[in-house]
Amino acid sequence: MDRIEIAKLLDSSRRQLRDEVVDLTLKQPFWQQQSGSEITDRLILDVESSLVALSKSVYYGSPMLFADHIRWQRDLFQVMGCSTGRVREICTYIWNASSARLPDDAQPAISVSIQSAMDGLSYGGVAQSFEALHVDLAEALVAATIDAHWHWQMVYGSDGRDQMLYEAWFLIDYVIDALGSGKLQGMRQQLIRVRQDLTSRGLSTFHVRQLVWFLNQAAEARMQAGDVAELQHMMGLALHAIDDTAESSVALLGAQEHIVAEVARQLTTAGLSPHTDQTPIEIGWYLAYLADSIAAGSPEPMCGYTRWMQHWLANQGLPDTPLRHSYEALYTAVGHYLPEYAAREAMSVLQVAQRLL
Repeated sequence: MDRIEIAKLLDSSRRQLRDEVVDLTLKQPFWQQQSGSEITDRLILDVESSLVALSKSVYYGSPMLFADHIRWQRDLFQVMGCSTGRVREICTYIWNASSARLPDDAQPAISVSIQSAMDGLSYGGVAQSFEALHVDLAEALVAATIDAHWHWQMVYGSDGRDQMLYEAWFLIDYVIDALGSGKLQGMRQQLIRVRQDLTSRGLSTFHVRQLVWFLNQAAEARMQAGDVAELQHMMGLALHAIDDTAESSVALLGAQEHIVAEVARQLTTAGLSPHTDQTPIEIGWYLAYLADSIAAGSPEPMCGYTRWMQHWLANQGLPDTPLRHSYEALYTAVGHYLPEYAAREAMSVLQVAQRLL
């Protein structure tokens, strides 16, 4: 089968291929969450234009035609908050659909154009180094989170590892885009989306920061110091997107070290801190949820974590005595170290959470 015949087959099958690719794309919740119902019409137009470009690429025997189109489309999608990985996904769906619908002898010409487009989406420089470790870094994030800590296990469940790996892969995809393009907006938008998603499931804003910290650690173990420094600088700037700049939140952050030390001291004195190295970490989580409650103007984040802790302690066969004392000590400490307006907000949240105990 010559390339002109293959191009004609692509044209005659375009509508069916387009609909199949759009259906596959919309199965990923990202698209509906980001753009609402109008995204369907946008994807129909974009996928159809890609199929037209693919047909021309095969017809003229020029893979670069399709590669140029896909790079141009990537630029448009990035304005919408998409990463390069979303464009790669659509290319994969085009390949899967055409493989299923068109004869086997049409596949080589089509695959050459699609592979050329995929290759053309790669960056150079530092981004290329990260791209080479993309899967490895995503696996490292999963190992540091869902494999290691019950907070993440509570959210993703026993069968949620693949979903976490998928989400970690796309987080790193935005990192690669930011390093490759020198533009931070997409990374900032993604961090905001990750925070919205994780906090809606019961995690905290600090868990997003923890993800970035784990990524930095994974990069340090695998990459050259200069590349890691560029990552850390870029992520430090991007993380400002999830800063809460309200006065009470800023005050709590500024007093955090003093509050943790005071609460840890009280728990140790009461004999409720057998693992003194872990106590500040646990208090830090209480403060993370307290901060989210203050930022949200609602006690629910703190109450949700309180219910989690009760459940966890019960599963360990332990009473909630340490939790009660921790909240009492927190209540006292915020009164000591926060300005009156911030202490009032924090105490109000803690009072609601204490009523659950």
